[in-house]
Amino acid sequence: MAGFNCGSAGVWGALDYTSSRVAHVQLFRPDHIPDWAKNNAFILFAHTRQGVLFAGVNGGVFRRSRTGEQRFIEAPGTVGAFAIGDVVYLSTISQGVCAFDTAADTLVWTGQDRIGGSVRSAPTGMPACHWRRQRPKPRPVRW
Repeated sequence: MAGFNCGSAGVWGALDYTSSRVAHVQLFRPDHIPDWAKNNAFILFAHTRQGVLFAGVNGGVFRRSRTGEQRFIEAPGTVGAFAIGDVVYLSTISQGVCAFDTAADTLVWTGQDRIGGSVRSAPTGMPACHWRRQRPKPRPVRW
């Protein structure tokens, strides 16, 4: 099924429209999933040649396009997801950045903390993500 990725609390899948303009949703959620995924709002998506990552605040699910196989990645505090080449990244508030190499099926945490750091793409060496903690600027109170 081609179309659009979709997700909600505890479910993820693909949405397409029929010739009569009726939305058809194909859900990818298996019968048994980890507890953290049961109420995860899957609202972030990242694509690679291997498949697509559906992610939310508790982590993500990578689904291989050809086989339908799914890999669950628990990553509490996920705030962003993106892909470079065959690697998908989950950016988290508390644990830094997680890199999942979809071709090699390996998961690596960068070990960076919340203060700052960077991740480089393995194939190109180009910076993939930079982050740093910013202190809020004081704002004048207007009465």
